[in-house]
Amino acid sequence: MEMFVNYQSFSNSIATIGFMPPTTSTQGNLTLGVNSSGYPTVTWSTGSLVASSFITSNTWYHLALVHDASNGNTKVYINGNLEMTGYYDTNYDLRSSTVGYRFGRDNIAYNGYINEYIDDIQIWNVARNGSDIAGDMSGYSSPYPSNLKFYAKLNEGTANANNTSVSSTLVDETGNY
Repeated sequence: MEMFVNYQSFSNSIATIGFMPPTTSTQGNLTLGVNSSGYPTVTWSTGSLVASSFITSNTWYHLALVHDASNGNTKVYINGNLEMTGYYDTNYDLRSSTVGYRFGRDNIAYNGYINEYIDDIQIWNVARNGSDIAGDMSGYSSPYPSNLKFYAKLNEGTANANNTSVSSTLVDETGNY
């Protein structure tokens, strides 16, 4: 999964991207967020990873969370550069159509939202590498790559304006959902 994010502030523990396997899975959520000091963090039910470099608020970043279901390798790229690598022990393929996704939700309470802007959400059904991620960060136009399964441009509103009248339903540009 990939997206652009711009954090306005850092709260206690936040999740920008969250995967939620069904309740039949033995693993909990896999989330990518930023901790209260601005360090990107990946968390799951049995562990976590924290990046060695921090990001700053009020700046756009491209974040990519790549999980290879065949071997459990999990990687995080920031602006196309590999930032951290770990192993997410899962018996569940996050590419499945029954997995749930969260964007911009609080990772502790699960009922709050975080203070960030999100743009260009991409969900792939392949484990992409750094050169693919870096080369494609600016987005796509139709026809879309076949492995791109969900793409929300999030450009329905007006930048830095009150967009409360804009629908909160994500529009999938690929037509897959």
